[in-house]
Amino acid sequence: QADYDVANMPAVYELDLNNQRKKKVQRARSSVVDWIADRQGNVRIAQKMDDDKFSYELLHQQSGDWETLFAYSAFSDKSVAILGFDKDPNFIYIKAIHNGRDALFKFDLTTKKRELIYSDDKYDVDGDIFYSPKTGEVAGFTHSQLPDGVQYWDADLAALQTAIRNVLPAEEFSVDILNTSDDQQKYVLFMSSDSTSGTYLLGDRQNNELSVFATAYPDIDETIYRGKEHISFKARDGLAIEGYLTLPVGYKKGDKLPTIIFPHGGPMARDYSNFDYWTALLAYHGYAVLQPNFRGSSGYGYDFLMQSVQGFGQAMQDDLQDGALWLVEQGIAD
Repeated sequence: QADYDVANMPAVYELDLNNQRKKKVQRARSSVVDWIADRQGNVRIAQKMDDDKFSYELLHQQSGDWETLFAYSAFSDKSVAILGFDKDPNFIYIKAIHNGRDALFKFDLTTKKRELIYSDDKYDVDGDIFYSPKTGEVAGFTHSQLPDGVQYWDADLAALQTAIRNVLPAEEFSVDILNTSDDQQKYVLFMSSDSTSGTYLLGDRQNNELSVFATAYPDIDETIYRGKEHISFKARDGLAIEGYLTLPVGYKKGDKLPTIIFPHGGPMARDYSNFDYWTALLAYHGYAVLQPNFRGSSGYGYDFLMQSVQGFGQAMQDDLQDGALWLVEQGIAD
């Protein structure tokens, strides 16, 4: 949280949950915008930002000296994102560019060597690591392009996911284990699709029970929403642009619809195929809705992302217009 003694700069505090008292364990430092602790609770890494320069520094606990681990400029292909520590405090997990796309690496803080853990030939690895509450180990990582968006390294959680899939086999639904008890015998599950807002379930492995306890948007009639279609079109310069198209329930080929081009913010962000109440609402009122991941959107590699630099309002805007023209060519847009 913000340092009480240094305005607008983060410090690290230790909070006693029994008496709600806290003490400062790491004071704010100039240019530091974030702190990262290891799994043993020791503050080990500082993330710094100075104008367009970024860096991560490692604290050597015995000497108290700080060592620069990574340093790069804004929009550089040398950029690194630290995801967190391994249970072994000598290793961290990072995302860095590999063959033009963000990939997952394990990094040795002693030797400074990185080991490639996972890469995607088409997309950036866009998720994060997570931990097992039972072992404290890194249990796997998330990535939107994986089945159910996750890969488990923890054998017990992998077995749980398999068991869940045996009960809920429908491929159009994604099932996400949100949390588990410390012994991983009870768990909270989220089941969703591009046409359903999502359902929360509570599972008990010992009693083989799985029951619904909440829905994300209980007042939505999901029968009036048909979900999204993953589409691709060519921009005027030949660049392939992906996106998502939402059409009203009851749409028939040949129907010409009023159309909304609904770009995401950022611009270095992206849309996904998950349920979207905005597109659901607009489609319910009879609109075709296109969400193009125009050039400069995240998730499609470094070169694609960098086309947003000095392209705002130019080629990026052309992609939106070309998406509208594509809908006209498809006989969808009026």
